[in-house]
Amino acid sequence: TMAAAGEPSSPEGLVSASPSGELTVDGSLMEGGGQILRTSGALAAIWDRRLRVVRIRGKRSKPGLRPQHLRGLEFVRDFSGGAMAGLEAGSTEVAFIPSEDAFLGQAERSESGVWIEEHLLDVKTAGACTLLLQTALPLVVASLVVAKRRARRAGEAEEKSKQRRKLFPSAQRLCLKGGTDVPHAPLVDYVALVLAPNLERLFGLHLAVDVRRRGFFPKGGGEVRVGVELRSPRRPDPATATDAGKDRKVIRRCEIRVVSGHKKISQGQTRALAKVAEETVRADLEAFLHPDISQVGVTMAHDSKSLSPGLAFLVVVETCDGRTLGAGETLNAKSDWAEAVGAACAELRAPLRAGALDNHMQDQLLVLMALFAKLGHDEGAATRTVPVASPLTLHAQTCVALINQMLRGEVALTVQEGEGEAGASLIQCKSLKG
Repeated sequence: TMAAAGEPSSPEGLVSASPSGELTVDGSLMEGGGQILRTSGALAAIWDRRLRVVRIRGKRSKPGLRPQHLRGLEFVRDFSGGAMAGLEAGSTEVAFIPSEDAFLGQAERSESGVWIEEHLLDVKTAGACTLLLQTALPLVVASLVVAKRRARRAGEAEEKSKQRRKLFPSAQRLCLKGGTDVPHAPLVDYVALVLAPNLERLFGLHLAVDVRRRGFFPKGGGEVRVGVELRSPRRPDPATATDAGKDRKVIRRCEIRVVSGHKKISQGQTRALAKVAEETVRADLEAFLHPDISQVGVTMAHDSKSLSPGLAFLVVVETCDGRTLGAGETLNAKSDWAEAVGAACAELRAPLRAGALDNHMQDQLLVLMALFAKLGHDEGAATRTVPVASPLTLHAQTCVALINQMLRGEVALTVQEGEGEAGASLIQCKSLKG
């Protein structure tokens, strides 16, 4: 049996409701950082909840809104047509009031700021583009689902397909500016090479990621274009740890991605990091590599237009059962490269053994699971189960708690914890309303 997730692990007072229906989220509890803003803001906009977030980023050394959080919340406000107070740098409290006209209704009727040629999110610092995407993606996907649903109901004749595409768009475009490869955030290549294939496999959600310029700390200045499109979802793999995990030799393909930027980083340094990374990966993941099946390759990219010097690597693994996993980080010339790559390999070993997705994927799937359970998109959307590495990260636990408490009675997330490092945790999302 599955125990209800979120409630036991979430402290009292994470989410409280006033008699008027306003939800108050304590931003200093559980994860205590920006993820609470990203998750609660998206949920409030899509589900038309009045929301107040207090003690924002209360566990961080510099509490309050930073530029990337501010820009993300501005997008939530503008895209949904709602109103938001407290949007200024350093603010420790914000309040969101949804539009009097339901957001999903606006999206279905192509109103407000939902359907424009391209949505620009410019953080104007080295704030992470990938975290801006985490804020924006659920709202963009919700708009696409309702547009597709309306198009299906309309049932235009085949010869009117061009007009239908105009009336009911099947794709959205985002332009994200800021940091592409910065500490404490997913690397942009993780989005392109790990998140994107998993979203397409699980949800039929296609992301086309085009990195126009790399942005490293401290100047940022990176630019990423992201196309988001709904396609017919593939049948998900059975939501249990696969037999491939028992056979250890589960890697079909491994790509080591090494990127650098700015004239201060030479291509020789990029090649040196690539050499260290390949040697470390081959040694540390040897138990999962099959001599006749596994392919290991290295790709390098140097962006001389980057405003700040930077180095980053990502280890991407595709398994024989269709999963894509990844781990990596930003570095500098003085970093212990072998130690950093070794730590990334260590992150991958547990999910490889368990037949699960990696730790970084956990919280990035949960809001989308709730969204598809609510709105549908394919026959299996009302209930979906995904295997992830054990134990759940604090970010994932926080996201589970927010969804269960903010959407009580509509959507339920449950977690069946895996046993030990080799056991996958199963996250199930179920719609409670038709």
